[in-house]
Amino acid sequence: MNRQQTEFHLPRELTDTLLTGYSAALRLAVVRRWHELEAQQAPKLPQTMAQALRLAAEQAEQIEAQQEQLALAAPKVEYVDRYVAANGSMGFRQVAKLLQANEHEFRAWMQDEKVMYRLGNEWTAYQNHIEAGRFVVRAGVASANDHAFNTTKFTPKGVEWVAGLWGKHKAALALDSGVQA
Repeated sequence: MNRQQTEFHLPRELTDTLLTGYSAALRLAVVRRWHELEAQQAPKLPQTMAQALRLAAEQAEQIEAQQEQLALAAPKVEYVDRYVAANGSMGFRQVAKLLQANEHEFRAWMQDEKVMYRLGNEWTAYQNHIEAGRFVVRAGVASANDHAFNTTKFTPKGVEWVAGLWGKHKAALALDSGVQA
């Protein structure tokens, strides 16, 4: 229109206040809260070299902790891949092979952890593990000589449970010996 007009340069807060409409006091309160929330979400960048180094160290520690958790979970993940094909109850030897465990070491560990114990010539699970559904005990009679026997088998739930414990045990041994899991 070729006429001189006044131009105002307002800070963002006041511009937003004008744009929100109606009550000036309410508009200002809304805009202030809005900016407060935006400021809380903005990433805080380090302002000094010391802050930057501290942030880098914290992030490195977080990454190391996550890698340690992955290493601890690796045996269980490997187990799950092999376990998918298996179903039903499994004997001690089958579970040891599934976990790629030395049978003597695995049996000694199970005894130390109070999972199984020797009862006569048979290995039996502790009652709390049977009640938890980790094992089943089956009784039978051998057809060749009419000998009565009991056998303790791992349930799928028990295999999963013991695989997790065994994986933690092996990871702890590896960490103690300084070997990566």
